[in-house]
Amino acid sequence: MLRSTPQHYEGSARMSGDQGFSMTFTNGLTVSVQFGAMNYCDNRYGGGKAELRPCPNAEVAVLWPEDHPGTDGHFYPITFGDDVVANLPTDCVATLIARTMSVPYALARSAGEVRTDEVDPFGLMAGLGGSRDDA
Repeated sequence: MLRSTPQHYEGSARMSGDQGFSMTFTNGLTVSVQFGAMNYCDNRYGGGKAELRPCPNAEVAVLWPEDHPGTDGHFYPITFGDDVVANLPTDCVATLIARTMSVPYALARSAGEVRTDEVDPFGLMAGLGGSRDDA
């Protein structure tokens, strides 16, 4: 459970078993970066081996703060019709992480100003590409 103060959350990073990692920033947003055998990345068709291997891309998702009004920690609408972006190149993953970390706390928490049903309301994926298919 994330602890929050009136001005920020306590940031954290954690491993996702043998699939990848997630990071929660002081604005309350979380980025999930997964590149295991069950994720939408080049490792997906690696013969079902579960160990982490180098991968040129990853499956990514962003989650709202757990206590964001109306979202309860659900997926941020990162792309139209899907909760994740598949096969995002590593340079773009780094950009997504930096952009997510840079969203002001007040904006990440403001249910009145942000439509949580709008696709990518913060523009995190602008110009980054990525695909929704698993091929």
